[in-house]
Amino acid sequence: MDHRVVVRSGIDEYLTGVKAAVEGLSPVELYRQPAPNSNHIAWSVWHMAGAENHWYDRYIEGGEPVWTAEGFRTMLKLPPIAPPAGVLANAPTNRVTVF
Repeated sequence: MDHRVVVRSGIDEYLTGVKAAVEGLSPVELYRQPAPNSNHIAWSVWHMAGAENHWYDRYIEGGEPVWTAEGFRTMLKLPPIAPPAGVLANAPTNRVTVF
């Protein structure tokens, strides 16, 4: 079996789980920060999607991630490099509270 088929299957399964986890959440629930320096659910989903896109496009297809290839960073006026996992762009300490 082609490795790309396996990766695509894994991504599809992962997406199904993420959709099930956030289905029915209100905007208030999606953007609630349980602690001042923690990430909200919407940010976490965005980050996970970006990581999946990066891994797939860069390492499986050998291309540029859609995030940069299609200019989303520029359109959304975000910094050239996204903050690492667990870091809020506007958090004073740039640390996340772990529960």
